[in-house]
Amino acid sequence: MLFDTNKVVLTGRIDKIETIKTKQQKTALNLLLISENKYSDINQCQAYGELADLIKENYPVGTNIIVIGRLRSVGREQGKLSNWVVIEKVGSELMPKENEGYSGESERL
Repeated sequence: MLFDTNKVVLTGRIDKIETIKTKQQKTALNLLLISENKYSDINQCQAYGELADLIKENYPVGTNIIVIGRLRSVGREQGKLSNWVVIEKVGSELMPKENEGYSGESERL
């Protein structure tokens, strides 16, 4: 079995949400996620399509969430790189499904 080595798991509070449009006219979000640790790390995240709509409708600024995604480096002016997390799953999507052997009560993340 091969493992996806580009996997990021983050928890934190949504600090800012910005809606953008892609060339394909799909909804996309840029959001800042501040981790709740002693360093208060700021992580730049992006979500696209239906997942972006779900986040926009259900997770307002100030909400604590957990996200799973992949790290993407984007080139900037003057040769500087910026790292973004492209969100693949968020919040309640991470709950185990009944057919995956989980028999306990579900809790919302």
